[in-house]
Amino acid sequence: MRIHEIRVEILLQVGTDLAQTIRFSSRSIYPMLEDTRALRVVMERERLDVDRLLFDDSEETELERCRGSWRPAVSALTGGAGARPGLDEAASLFERHVLPMQRVAKTRGRYWSAWRAVCTWALSQGALAQILPMTQKAFHAFLWDALSFQCTLPVVKHYIHAIQARHRHFKLGSPLGPDGDYSRYLHCFSRFQGRQRRPLYPIHREIVVRLLRFSMPEHGGCRGARHGCSVCVVFLHDWRDCLLTAIMTMGCCRVEDGADLDACDFWPDHDAQAGYVQYEGCCTLNIKKMKNDQHRKGCRKRFGRSKDPDLDVVDQLKAWVREVGLEPRPGCAKRQNPSEGCRVCPPLFPRSLPGKSGFDLSRLPPTECVSASIVRAVGLVGVDTAFFSGICARKGGLSTAIENGVPEEIVWMQSGHANNPAARRYVELGSPALLYKTWEAFNL
Repeated sequence: MRIHEIRVEILLQVGTDLAQTIRFSSRSIYPMLEDTRALRVVMERERLDVDRLLFDDSEETELERCRGSWRPAVSALTGGAGARPGLDEAASLFERHVLPMQRVAKTRGRYWSAWRAVCTWALSQGALAQILPMTQKAFHAFLWDALSFQCTLPVVKHYIHAIQARHRHFKLGSPLGPDGDYSRYLHCFSRFQGRQRRPLYPIHREIVVRLLRFSMPEHGGCRGARHGCSVCVVFLHDWRDCLLTAIMTMGCCRVEDGADLDACDFWPDHDAQAGYVQYEGCCTLNIKKMKNDQHRKGCRKRFGRSKDPDLDVVDQLKAWVREVGLEPRPGCAKRQNPSEGCRVCPPLFPRSLPGKSGFDLSRLPPTECVSASIVRAVGLVGVDTAFFSGICARKGGLSTAIENGVPEEIVWMQSGHANNPAARRYVELGSPALLYKTWEAFNL
């Protein structure tokens, strides 16, 4: 009923000519216009600053799409080798392709969606002139309206962050007031919105053992996956889920880490090749960029040899690469440029094609696919998936390591956490032995 009222209020503001553009997003709790044409018409009619009000930097820039291969991307943007743009063009290129990366594209997208909700509310209230800069009265009125649509604290926080971000971008005073008011607003909401979180359990050692013991069901007359055996084909997709989940757990990986893995990020015998022969048969997994990794230092996770051959994750990874045909391609320069995404190699854990007819080797899987793989894998080994999500792999790795006495500083090196960043800059281990402690905590 409330959405119908808002639609009528917006129609009264814009007129019937734009009625077909008034569509609300199905993904938003609070009414949010998908199409900004109605907003633009009213803003122009009221002679407001449309460029600021509808400023949208949510799309990935060319320097984000290049996945670390920034030199050819910059060259292409400037018109090729030897080209030198003028002052105005150079400033425009910097503002369009560099400055937006103060925040990652996903965050910018969320802020843009939240700001469209603010604009939708303002349009229905006839208050577009009061949102940039936003008056405190308009701010309080919007928050109350959000509550009337039963927006939870995390959703309200997104709206507040989006409002703050837009004011900061244009160097305007925030409606939150002086420093400290943000916390006070959140305390107000927490007083009556506090609730228990959904219980999510870490993926512990017993589950990892089951994942690594996952095997193909017995069946007769098998010709293999490459010759169309349906049992083998289905197993490959299930095996990918189980192997991915085991690796992400022991590596304390974020979902984004698993989604961004190229096949050439798997480095067998990496430490042995550097002279540490006791680590022959082990491997390193190259994580190109971690969350909040402004300097793209990345992280290199270690996995060792298991006492039980059935639980050897390195052997399973080698078999997986061989079976699906994920060997590094000619022209791969990953070892020379480990922080860059590879333009020629397939993903290490490619997503399934429709109907499990094969694997999509042409592009990296989205994070949603990796999360779904983790939940599916837990179900494949007989565990209730209601208590697990994508984050449970990282929770499991960190919990198992800490419970088994691995020093926090070493766990952080495996997980890529940013705790004590100043101290870590000075840490340079003389041997990779301690980097294997997180893997050893699983006692495989």
